[in-house]
Amino acid sequence: MVLQFSTEDFLMQPRMHLHTSQLADPHAGRTPGAVQALLRMFVGRWQIEGQNSLSAPTAKGSAVHGEDVYEMMPGGFFLRGEWQHGFDQGEHIGSCMLGFHPDKGSLCAHTYDNLGFTREYVLTVRDRTWRFAGRYERATYVFAEDGRSFEQHWEISRNGLAWQPLCDMVATLVDEVRATGSAQFAIDREAIARQCYEAYSRHDRALLEPLLGPNLKFTSPYDDAIDRATYFTRCWPGNIRMKRIEVERVLLDGDDAVVVTYTLVTASGRRIHNTERLWFKDGMIDRVEVFFGTERDAAGAFLPMRRD
Repeated sequence: MVLQFSTEDFLMQPRMHLHTSQLADPHAGRTPGAVQALLRMFVGRWQIEGQNSLSAPTAKGSAVHGEDVYEMMPGGFFLRGEWQHGFDQGEHIGSCMLGFHPDKGSLCAHTYDNLGFTREYVLTVRDRTWRFAGRYERATYVFAEDGRSFEQHWEISRNGLAWQPLCDMVATLVDEVRATGSAQFAIDREAIARQCYEAYSRHDRALLEPLLGPNLKFTSPYDDAIDRATYFTRCWPGNIRMKRIEVERVLLDGDDAVVVTYTLVTASGRRIHNTERLWFKDGMIDRVEVFFGTERDAAGAFLPMRRD
């Protein structure tokens, strides 16, 4: 599969955190970024239930059941997956690898199965909807808001022009296997934290959502351990008043947290200096505590905090 984000969809090519030097030098070091964070939506063990269409080439109309397993490889750049699906008669077993290819400027993946096929697709993503476009197969995946299930609708073509239903399936998360080695998790924590603040700078909720765990608790001088839904209702809309967030430093804190110091630049030019502590669970941000700091106007003059 060859996966790529279209410019009209939520993540555009110039935003993929690849420096020109990295593209010019095939041996230059690389850092996981936005694309890798998105791939984490798939990480875990998923139970598969569905049905083949009557237009499927084999096992027509058969029930489908099985399992998909996805995990990030050490380094945090590539997603490795395996699937095993059973029908009334026969089975479909395969493996895949997904990751960003800097030379091609796109996400790339390849699938191989027990039927002798290898498939290639182009992928676009908008919000929680992923679309796979292949020469003779295509699919739409739609993730639930909590990220713990997704629906799949596949279509098939004999000539690349006329399309017919292939199968419909639902994947339900039954086991989260996001953990990697402790050294790699330390690297991932910093990358995920930086991506979180970049989502605010971009005003891009779709980029932020897969970084936040389903049981998120957010605390600030205004908020007392609010949950994920309340956070997006109460806090996220404030990003429209921000121009950007400048991350100054990210410090690893124990085995499961980071401490981040940043300057928030508002649309009017005010600069607010804050510190946050982020705790992680299963490779996602699980808890946030915000500490407010000093504030200055666009000219650099100190703005005292109100005492009421």
